[in-house]
Amino acid sequence: MLRRVRVLVPLLAALATSPGSLASADAPEQEAVTFRWEAPTGCPTARTVRARVDALLGGTPIEHRRGPLSVVARVRRAAPGRWSLQVSTMTPGATRVRDLVGPDCSVLAEAAALLAAMAIDPALFDVSQVAGEGAGTRRQEAVVPVPAPAVRTPARPEAPAPAGPEVPVRSPSEAAAPARPVPERGPPRRAASETRGGKAPRLRQRAGAVLGVSVGADYGALPGVAPVLRAWAGAAWPHARLVAAVQYGALRRTRLDGASGRGADLQQVFAAVRGCGVPTASGGRLEIPLCGAFEAGALVGRGVGFAVTRRGALPWLALSLRAGVVGRVHPRLGLGLWIEPWLSLVRATFHTDDATVLWRSRRAGVRGLGGLEVRF
Repeated sequence: MLRRVRVLVPLLAALATSPGSLASADAPEQEAVTFRWEAPTGCPTARTVRARVDALLGGTPIEHRRGPLSVVARVRRAAPGRWSLQVSTMTPGATRVRDLVGPDCSVLAEAAALLAAMAIDPALFDVSQVAGEGAGTRRQEAVVPVPAPAVRTPARPEAPAPAGPEVPVRSPSEAAAPARPVPERGPPRRAASETRGGKAPRLRQRAGAVLGVSVGADYGALPGVAPVLRAWAGAAWPHARLVAAVQYGALRRTRLDGASGRGADLQQVFAAVRGCGVPTASGGRLEIPLCGAFEAGALVGRGVGFAVTRRGALPWLALSLRAGVVGRVHPRLGLGLWIEPWLSLVRATFHTDDATVLWRSRRAGVRGLGGLEVRF
């Protein structure tokens, strides 16, 4: 008996190592499943995402799984605060592409791990549980909607991952057939009211009408400090004005000497075209108009105390600047204060017949005004 055992042991060893044994080295071996993660700096690394896929597959590393399957997940920054994910699953018969968008790269990394795990081993996932239904029949495949509107919150490892609207599940015979390739989709179209950064497009605002009146004083055009009255009308935009104005300078007297009473009484009338830029502050309740204007009119004089007196008018041409503040006490009503330095292009000179100068306007002067304007 002992001799038989000694003979069988070498024989069994020889059979185990022979070409016809059950552990033959000539049996074909399937290719390993591959997974590739591509993402910019700041996103979870490939090692982190791969570890998450392994965890979803029950702890079995991807490299230990066999099958003609390749999964590629790519994340790109679509816009500030907006990321896009594309997951491609490739088999010898077909390629499937899924697109997702979300506000955070880590959220899309979790979604990519879930999609990769579902593609590698669909039998591990119960679609009814993911969709929030009660325990029911195990489904063989769950298709994530393409594209999803946004991924709002990251799925926690210990909780079921959220899913979009339920998609009809194919039967086992349909699941065995190769999936038809899905064409790659471009970025989702934006709504008509959406622009870059989530801001609504600016609407072109029409011009409104503006009327105004002001009173003040002028120094330089007439003798002394002359009271002035001004009215204007024109077009107004939120940050611009274009108006036409008329100004009257009240009568001022100039005399050669106090005893004789000889001299002249002078007044001023002119029209102006003014353009303004209007920066605003305090939410539009405070306006700061900055203007430039061209003025054309006349200085009107009448001789006083002479044997023969005459009335005459001399041209007034000037350029002026304007700065001020206007407070909006009502959307249609504003109260303002303005200061206007001006430069005369033609100096008006009034004199007697013997060339004695009665008054000569200054080369430059300044005005101060206060008033109100009404917008329509």
